[in-house]
Amino acid sequence: MRRFKHIFILSAGRVGSTSIVKACQHISNYSTAHESNNRGDVVKRLSYPAYHIESDNRLSWMLGSLHSKYPQDTFYVFLKRKNQVITAESHQRRACMQHNLFRHFCTGILQNHQYGTPEACFMISVIENNIEAFIQNKEHLVIELEDFEEGFIQFWNTIGAEGNLDDALSALSQKHNASISSTSFWKRKSLLKELFKTYLRVGKT
Repeated sequence: MRRFKHIFILSAGRVGSTSIVKACQHISNYSTAHESNNRGDVVKRLSYPAYHIESDNRLSWMLGSLHSKYPQDTFYVFLKRKNQVITAESHQRRACMQHNLFRHFCTGILQNHQYGTPEACFMISVIENNIEAFIQNKEHLVIELEDFEEGFIQFWNTIGAEGNLDDALSALSQKHNASISSTSFWKRKSLLKELFKTYLRVGKT
């Protein structure tokens, strides 16, 4: 089996991009990480070690630069859902968070400050259309979340992975980085504010 020097998992986010990394951590002949350069030096934003698997949905906005830096011996995984609305709803639930891709897409790209299903579906379509156009002439594999285990086994075999496949599949089946509801988020934030106010009052007595 062929071993690729660089492997990138691309997606619109909220489609198991963390779960697949947890599974890949059971691969012994590749390193793996999720969004490892997101808060690092911008000069090194696209710098990854050899024989590494990187899952980062923000790379979907840097596809031209990614190809320029890694033109050869690179494999791409396109991770997606058949049901786009479920992905859209997951993005919507996280729009209340300050540093959120969907939130910034609405305010910065669309400039309409609306966080509805049409906006979320449009963002997903934009990202996924870009990925589809980008990978069509590159070595790649499309994995749909509805067939996650089957797609991961195919991925494992395609890249010549070594390690414990059973443990990887077990990790793949677990939920990671699940979205909380907007209501839950604001309830928690309000509770923290009240606790902080109480702390300040107690500190003054």
